[in-house]
Amino acid sequence: HPYRTPNTPTPYTQGHVPNHTNLVTSSASPKPVATPPLPQPSTPPSPASALVLIYIFQSLLNPSDFCVLLHETPHFRAMTAHDQRNDESSAHPPVVPTGSNAMFSFGKTSSLRSSRTPLSDDVFPYAGLGTAHYLLRHTIPALEKANTPTKYKLTLISATTHFFHKVGAPRFLASPDLLPLSKGFLSISDGFKDYDKEQFELVIGTATALDEDKKTITVSDTYSSSPPRTVNYTTLVLATGSSSTSPLWSIPGSHETTIAALEEMQSALPKAQSVLIAGGGPAGVESAGEIASLYPKIDITLFSGGDRLLTRLRPAIGAAAESQASTLGIKIVHNVKIDSVSKAGSQTKVSLSDSTERTVDIYIDAAGVRPNSGFLPKPWLTDKGYVITRDTTSLRGPVDGVYAIGDVAGYSLGGALDIKDAVRPLCSTIFADLAGPNAGGVKAQPFKQSVTETQIVPIGPKGGVGAVFGWRVPSFFVWLIKSRDYMIGMVPGVVNGSDFVKA
Repeated sequence: HPYRTPNTPTPYTQGHVPNHTNLVTSSASPKPVATPPLPQPSTPPSPASALVLIYIFQSLLNPSDFCVLLHETPHFRAMTAHDQRNDESSAHPPVVPTGSNAMFSFGKTSSLRSSRTPLSDDVFPYAGLGTAHYLLRHTIPALEKANTPTKYKLTLISATTHFFHKVGAPRFLASPDLLPLSKGFLSISDGFKDYDKEQFELVIGTATALDEDKKTITVSDTYSSSPPRTVNYTTLVLATGSSSTSPLWSIPGSHETTIAALEEMQSALPKAQSVLIAGGGPAGVESAGEIASLYPKIDITLFSGGDRLLTRLRPAIGAAAESQASTLGIKIVHNVKIDSVSKAGSQTKVSLSDSTERTVDIYIDAAGVRPNSGFLPKPWLTDKGYVITRDTTSLRGPVDGVYAIGDVAGYSLGGALDIKDAVRPLCSTIFADLAGPNAGGVKAQPFKQSVTETQIVPIGPKGGVGAVFGWRVPSFFVWLIKSRDYMIGMVPGVVNGSDFVKA
């Protein structure tokens, strides 16, 4: 069976800012689309080095996008969204940014605890969940000790009730048997059930508006027609992430919509004779590889939207990906974009930029994402819709009391490391800003952004291509890290915050 894997053992914080309502970080400069090619090391890593790389890489793949709000009663809110930045050449026209995925806030009271602001999440809540857990476990207890008798409460706003393991989407959509959907959708509330209700509140809904003067966020219920709710904040963390056009890659409100889209694809593929995939990034390449491995008789065409595949990796790795895809029978088309898509009976008609048309049984849009920032004030955003971060090291946002992390933030290059490595520095900055003279000499930990080439892309169940910290890795390494199970084992830890048990 093509998905049977070999029986191989697995190695395995300074500065004071007055108490604020919102906190968001982003960069004003446009987001880079791809990291420049890096020179290949002259000698391969030793076995010991390889084991270290495996361990480090597994420990770093926990991104999340949410908004977190912290209330000092005043509340502090942080908002987070899913992390899937557009790291692939767009094969269709850009999408206008719309609503937000998630946010959370926390605030302080004098001697009384106040309710926390909700966190909403639409796509892939790695950044938001991780930040919320760290604030609850480490930052808030430290603030309450430093600023006695002030108490803090965190509100997490999430557009959906469930976390979606978006990383596994290419395999989820191929078959219900290879990777059960039940393992990819976990309850967010279950991950936070052990926290004191006086310190934490989860609000399910989508942020639709933000009043900077009143420091309030309007939240619409995702699952019902209940009237919108207004949430107050004193400190705001934006982690709303990004969304895709297709519900296969992100949750457009209710997680049930994404489950239905994946199940529909699973049912359609066994009967399909032709599939057209738009997008030459990881989502498109991985989906093509999964479908081709399971259904070798399907005519699969992948439109990269640019001049090569996987533009975040060096050209030689992109060429290797194309070679592996071709071996599976996948046709690759470059420099042709998708102009429009329309239904043609039970099929889909795709109009292309070269003035031709194709009619296929299945069309999969995997051509990029948009930031979840449509509810934010325009002065807070870059020209591409990302939240401005005044400096990369502190992750402070466009105004005092606002911070940003993950895919929605202007500093981010769109990778997992930009989330994983930023959680602790962000939380240490929040502590330093809110504790002020009571910080006891504790300084904010600066965020040190990694710009080395790191991306792992399976092409089918047996391997793929990629690089880790600038080192090109073999296909077996791709299988070991991602291709065998798309890291499904990490999902419970993302939801319950096991990566941030220690400060």
